[in-house]
Formats: sequence, structure tokens, C-alpha cells
Amino acid sequence: MLSILLLVIGALFLLGGVALLVLSIHKFDKDELKTSFDKKAWFYHGAYILSIAVGALFLQLALNFSRPEWASSSEFNYALNASLMYFGIFFFALFMAVLWSSFALRYYKLRKEEKFKKVIDYLLFGSIPLAFVFFMLWMQGLGPYLTYPLVSGFVIDGEGFHWITSATLKNYNGFHIAFYGIIILFGVAVCYWISDHKFYKKYGKHGILDTLVIVAFLAGVLGARIWYVVGNWEREGFNTDPGSIFRIWDGGLTIIGGAAAGIAVGIIFLRLTKKYVDMRWAIDTVVPTILLAQAIGRWGNFFNCEVYGGQINTPLFMPNWIAYQLNCNNGGGYLDAGTMHMPLFLIEGILNVASYFIIVYGTKPIKKFLSKGDLAGMYFIFYGVIRIALEGLRDSSFNMGTDNSFSIWGSLNYIIIGAATILCFHLYDLKKKNLATKIDFFAGMGLSLVALLTPLSAGLVVNDTNGNLISEYSGFAYIFGSKDNNIAIGMLVGFIFLVLGIISFVVARFAKKEDVSKKINYASIGLLVVSGVFFLLGKNIVGGSSEYNYSLGPGFILPGMMSICLAIIALLPVFIERAKRKETKKEEVTPNEAS
Repeated sequence: MLSILLLVIGALFLLGGVALLVLSIHKFDKDELKTSFDKKAWFYHGAYILSIAVGALFLQLALNFSRPEWASSSEFNYALNASLMYFGIFFFALFMAVLWSSFALRYYKLRKEEKFKKVIDYLLFGSIPLAFVFFMLWMQGLGPYLTYPLVSGFVIDGEGFHWITSATLKNYNGFHIAFYGIIILFGVAVCYWISDHKFYKKYGKHGILDTLVIVAFLAGVLGARIWYVVGNWEREGFNTDPGSIFRIWDGGLTIIGGAAAGIAVGIIFLRLTKKYVDMRWAIDTVVPTILLAQAIGRWGNFFNCEVYGGQINTPLFMPNWIAYQLNCNNGGGYLDAGTMHMPLFLIEGILNVASYFIIVYGTKPIKKFLSKGDLAGMYFIFYGVIRIALEGLRDSSFNMGTDNSFSIWGSLNYIIIGAATILCFHLYDLKKKNLATKIDFFAGMGLSLVALLTPLSAGLVVNDTNGNLISEYSGFAYIFGSKDNNIAIGMLVGFIFLVLGIISFVVARFAKKEDVSKKINYASIGLLVVSGVFFLLGKNIVGGSSEYNYSLGPGFILPGMMSICLAIIALLPVFIERAKRKETKKEEVTPNEAS
């Protein structure tokens, strides 16, 4: 009875505080005459936040009183753990309320006094680490009394409602909601909130990204599935059971494919629907925030007991609830006491958050050396480096491809894409200002040289179905010497198109007639794109022997990426010409027409 009373009191304080805080902030945001809080407003603001913290404390009390077995257990120090719970939940709720309300005041109230703005900034950025610290304290006290693996979602079937874990999911068939999906959606929402605020500051209105976030998210899910299927084409039997390609509810998404597809479709959609938006500023604003979404999304892997590292002894500093969860195996079973899986989800999450702040805030001292679009390119470089560093630590059961080379080379492709993005934007700016008219040609020749020489290195690795190495071919040796399957044909096609594309690229730059130069340049773009597709996907396009597993190496992946990058450089004159035509049209508009 006492626990129910505490539950009701806690809910009233918590929900009442949230409702009053929301109404108060909404009223302040809508009042254009008010640019700061007076003493009375500060008092009520603090009272609402305190109400939320008190409500959370009462809810924790209700939970503890409903579990008398926790206090009677001699396995753990209940007095210490209960103190951590009460202390942690009160201040965690307090600082989370400060964080959320400060975020709303900072990002949704455009006109503010400078002094008030500084106070809000201190509250916002100061509450983030404090909320994290007290959350960890709260969970440290609660951790010993939870059941592991933790609940990861629920299922509704013919027998009713069931909470499920990564170990019990296989026992149910029905409507399934996973925390993983909810966590991913929350990560997307954080991206949206931050980006929407920056668009509001620049364009004076919210909602510019409302439709885009839905389109880009759906494209990201599709891209994540496609990349997973391509990478595990033979490993998970998609080649023998094509119908399984569409069973996305069985799992199988990868961030590398999802982020790339979401970014590409998002750029195209924004360009088509919001022509007034500065696209290069937009990608610098939105793309780095994906690092935060990825950091949040990795907690879905934590609840699912997946994508972790190898077995290690539990470090002394590791929070107990993380250690208990990572002592569980995916699908059921536990490791020995005192051991756990390496928490790659946490390591990657911390690195992602750090990378975001380095890209967005750490680059401000060198802002004058940057071009618009560089921050987006840095996202690809930073995340590619992070993934390459962590791939070798991953538990082999979560590898992609037959020898994990697919994920490693996918990460390297991210680095190449990022570097190419930065290079192309700088080339574009230099050429547009007529500071370096031939620089794109020399950059293209450098990429061409890399593309033509890298097939000297390992292009294809052949393993048997058990993962044992059969042979390793250099790119050229396989293209011109192998006759055991059709993969060599696909790579030969890629190489031929690469050579033709490079020749067309050079001829287009030396052709005297402008219209002829344009046609040849377009031909080079098409040839180079086809070359890249065959190098990167030719293994699955033409197929190989079912007796062996084939993995691409740098001898084929790098030429493919260089082909795509060279095609982008070939597009630069097209973009520059369009930009100059637009500027000319603007200059030709008369004052009357402009009005």
C-alpha cells in the first residue's frame, strides 16, 4: 500500500513539474518582448525543476518499497546501494530537467539578453556532465538488483504481452518492438533538434528539416540493409535464400551503409525541395550531428547483447550494470564470473561524441582555412578511423564478410570519401575564384596514378567455407591470369572502363571546342562511375564459385574508390558553370524586378 501511495505522489510531482515547465518555457518563447527572466520567473523555473526531481525520488522510493527482498538480501550492501539510488535519481532528474529546459531556452528563443544567454549556456553545458555522473551513480546502486540480460523490448502475440530479452526473443512470434529501434529514433531526434535550431538561427523558422528527416531516415534504413546484405551475401546465405533479404525484422543493419545512404538522399531531397538553402552550409550543419545519433544508437547494441568485443577481465572502474550485461552472451548463456565482453558500444560512443565536438567546435580556430563542406568531410574521416581502430577488437561472431575485411574496407572507403569531399570543395572554391585553373587536372592525374598502380597489391583473397586461406592474388594477376570463375571478368571490365575514363578525362581538358570538351567530360564521368561499380560490387554482380569465399582487397577497392573520386572531380566544371550562370542571372535582375 505504501509503495502505491509513493507511486501516486511521485507521478503527481513529476508530471506536474514537467507540464508546468513546458508551459512556462513555451509562454516565454512566444513573448517577443521578454528577453530574460526576472526574479519571479527564475523562482518558478527552479520550483518546477525541483518538482521533477522530487517526483523521480518518490518513484524510486516506490520501487524500493515494492521490492522488500532487496533489503533482506545479504549478497549486496543495501544501505549503500539505496543511498546511491536516491541520491543519484534525485540529482539525475534535476540536472536532466535543467539540461532540457536550458536547451529549449537556448535553441528556441531567438531574442535573448546577452547576460541571460550566458547563464543559459552555463546551465546547459554544465548540466550535461553532471547528469551523466548522477545517472551512473543511480545505476551503480540499482545495478545489483536488476535481472540480466536486461529487457530489450516486448512482444504482443496470441497469448498476450511479454517483455523480452536478447535471450528470450527467439521463444516468441508476434508484434515485436525493440528498444534498439526506439533508441535509434531518439538518436535521430537529437540530430534533428540540434540541426533545426541552427537552421532557425540562419533562416528564422523551424521545420525546414521536418520532411527531410523522415526521407533521410527511411533511406538510411534501406542503405543499412543493402550494405549488410552485400557484406554478408555468402556468410548469411542471402545468395541461396533471396527472400531473406527482405526480412529486416530478423536483424541485419549496418551504420556504414545507413549513414552514407541517408546523407546522399538527404542532400538530394533538400536540394530539390529547399532551393534557397545553402547546401554546403547545410551539410556542415547536419552531417556531423550523425556522430551523436550513432553514439546514442550504440546503446541499442548494449541492450541486445551484440556487436561487442572479445572476452576480458572486468576492469575495476567498470560500472556494475554494464559489467553484468556484458557478461551475457548473445542468444543466452553467461561468461565466467569476473569477466565480460569488451564494451565496444561504449568506446565507440565516447569517441563519436568527442569527434563531434572536435569537428564542430575544435575547428573554429582554423576556420579561415576551411571551405564550406569540410566539416561534412571530416565526419567521414573521423568515423572511418574510429571503425578501423575498433574492427579488430570486435567479437568474430559479429564480423561482416568471410574474414571481416568488408567492414574494414568499408571504413577505409569512408576515409577516402571524406578526404575526397574536402579536396573537391577546396578545388571548387579555388577554380571558382580563378586562383588555380589547372589544379583539378593535376589532382585528377594524382588519383589516376593511384588507381592504375594499386592493382599491383592484393586484389582478391580466397578462403574455403571454413575461413581457411586458399590463395591471395594481386589485382593485375587475378584480372589477367585467373580463369577459374567470372569475378575476373567483372574486375577486367572495371579496369577497362577506368582506363577509358582517365583517357576521356584528359582529352576533355585539352579539347579546344567547348561543346566537344563537355561531351567528352560527361562520357568520362559515366565511364568512371561504371568502373567504380564493377570494382566495388563486381564480385556480387557476376558471382563466383560456391566452393570458396572471395574478399576484396586494396588492389580492387582502391581503384574503385579512386574512380568515383575522379568522377566527382570531373563534375566540378559542371557545378562551377551552373553557379556562375546563376550569379550572372542575379546580376542581370533590375531593381524593379527584384522588388
